[in-house]
Amino acid sequence: MNRKEWLEVGKQSLYFVLAMAGMVLLVGLVGLLDGKPLEGEKIIIMLGLWLLMLSLFLGLSPFALDSKQKGM
Repeated sequence: MNRKEWLEVGKQSLYFVLAMAGMVLLVGLVGLLDGKPLEGEKIIIMLGLWLLMLSLFLGLSPFALDSKQKGM
């Protein structure tokens, strides 16, 4: 891939990582307000969902970029 494509994928990946980090912080904050600490089981479930979403994102991102640039 050329430099432009790498920059675009990097930018989209940064948005994705920030959104997922925000979700984890939100779940942790809700747990603290409830009086329950963030448990290991919740972290494992969130990690699994994060990996699922990351794999979907990485699979669909090249096609979205290509259609955005009218490549197909």
